[in-house]
Amino acid sequence: MNNKLNILWTTDNRDTVFNMLSMYAINSVNKDWWEHVNIILWGASVKLVANDTQVQTENHSPNTSKTVSMYCICRRN
Repeated sequence: MNNKLNILWTTDNRDTVFNMLSMYAINSVNKDWWEHVNIILWGASVKLVANDTQVQTENHSPNTSKTVSMYCICRRN
């Protein structure tokens, strides 16, 4: 069985980050739904995370045996 969840995050909407994305990602590992959660940043989410320190620290799980990781898919100009 696959124990990894990949979430593609494309929005710069802060409400979506705090009320859906981070709650689902953190609960996924804390409630043993998934062992590893990868959040993939794409598009507008990259700029939001780069400029908002509250968003940068939102997806940390207190359960240290599980992981929530963030990856940035971006291009250089």
